[in-house]
Amino acid sequence: MTSLLFEHFWLLLVLCVVTWAILAAIYTQRRTVVWQRTVVISLVAFALLLTMNGLVTTDREGIRQCIDQLVGACENADMAAFRNLVADDFDSDGMNKEAIVLAANDTFKLYRIQLLAMSRSQITPPAAELTAFTKIFSRSSNDELVPTKSTWELTFAKTPTGWKLRSATIKSLDGRSISTLHEAAHLGF
Repeated sequence: MTSLLFEHFWLLLVLCVVTWAILAAIYTQRRTVVWQRTVVISLVAFALLLTMNGLVTTDREGIRQCIDQLVGACENADMAAFRNLVADDFDSDGMNKEAIVLAANDTFKLYRIQLLAMSRSQITPPAAELTAFTKIFSRSSNDELVPTKSTWELTFAKTPTGWKLRSATIKSLDGRSISTLHEAAHLGF
């Protein structure tokens, strides 16, 4: 129910419009004061629901926004944005925040990453599992090296400034099982 009320504006809008149209149709048939008030009160209630939908950001939406910002930082090789999106207590495969930022910086110097598609269907705060389809380009020659498919398990932390990446575990890279970020980094393209 929370998902419908706060995460799916267009679906909620359609449900409100259809419900209001049904109530208005009943009112036009009966023309009683009770139905007139019902139509007016429902219109106000639906306006409040839709306003609340726009004002409330659920944890799932916050994580989606963080993922989108991480993708943008990776595609643009924006180290300041990437650093800001990683939690201070980041810990994954023995890598802390500084280590993951350094590894990302080294990767961005060598490769340009272009996201083709991403599946984010399994977001259960504070975790998300996603599959990304990307193209990797060499920065030195701008040649496309290889399209890749990778599956990730990400954990996020809610901070006063928003959701941040707390850990990242790569599950597979092009169908090969991967157990650590170090292993993925040393596979090469």
